[in-house]
Amino acid sequence: MKSIKKNILLIGSDSGIAQKFLKFAIKNGDRLTTVSRKMDSVVKSNIHHQLDLSDMQKVDTFAKNLRKSNFDVFIYCPGIFIPEDTTCLTTTEIINQMNVNLLSAIALSIPILKIMELKKKGLMLFIGSSSSYAGFQKTSIYCSSKHGLLGYARSISEEFRNSGIRISCISPGSINTKMSIPL
Repeated sequence: MKSIKKNILLIGSDSGIAQKFLKFAIKNGDRLTTVSRKMDSVVKSNIHHQLDLSDMQKVDTFAKNLRKSNFDVFIYCPGIFIPEDTTCLTTTEIINQMNVNLLSAIALSIPILKIMELKKKGLMLFIGSSSSYAGFQKTSIYCSSKHGLLGYARSISEEFRNSGIRISCISPGSINTKMSIPL
């Protein structure tokens, strides 16, 4: 059986988890558009964009450009945390974590949701964290933002239940990636 090629937008393509998705998509021959904070994609994609997800003005501009896109699959993988006592975090560190882990996911998914709703099909996948279910020391903002991401995914899943769009949030436990090294 021949698999159907998909147009995939993968945000956070330099994350460890994203690498697994990308290898599968490449093997399948899907058309990949990747976004990461780095200039080059770690894995060869058809189109790559560099974007600082902590800068909401840049995210907003990028999201406006997505209105002209035609993606079948949206995958949001980024995550940052600063393993620090909550009382030691600066306002900037808090805002950056919330922007990357939650607010950019919302801002970038909305134009894609509109497109998928018109097509009456699509797949949205958010990579959350088991931290959204249980708090851990020195990761309060990360846990809070991933809890928000899970809530957002659940809410839009319900909102778009009958639209033909499948929406999920996977919340894995600790995975051996660069992000987990400080823990």
